[in-house]
Amino acid sequence: MKTILELIEAVTGIFYNDMFLYTVNHDKEDVARRYGGYLCLRDANVDFPPYAVFSLGRIPNDKRERYYRNAMEKAERLFCGSNTLLSSWQTRDEAAGKYGGGIRTKELIFSFSGLPELADEAFMLLVARRLELLSEDLIAHIGNMSGSYSLYESLRTVLKM
Repeated sequence: MKTILELIEAVTGIFYNDMFLYTVNHDKEDVARRYGGYLCLRDANVDFPPYAVFSLGRIPNDKRERYYRNAMEKAERLFCGSNTLLSSWQTRDEAAGKYGGGIRTKELIFSFSGLPELADEAFMLLVARRLELLSEDLIAHIGNMSGSYSLYESLRTVLKM
């Protein structure tokens, strides 16, 4: 299992790369651009409280509570689902406030809330790739279920991963 330091280095190394947020936001109007959110990291197999929940970037004050709650909810939904549940996109229900943006690996669940929904998931797929927790085939499978794979590929290219 990866150490918490390795996890944090992977997450921050991606998020704080200038090209990451530029690529996520480049085609959006100023009011639609997003620059931060909350990441939740928890065990995929044992019902422990999350290992870590932390903020990244700039989060508008009026969105903090919602982004925090959504990141926690995505991780919890993945944990409570069967082991075949790989993405929170599989149980997405916009009317009920349940969104994509979380993924399950063999050992860990990662979820993020704060970027556009597909970017939340693409970010988590990049983290899993950087940490070598999912094969490229499984990343493609997860990304193709939600439609985040093309953004993942664009980000992977500009980040030179």
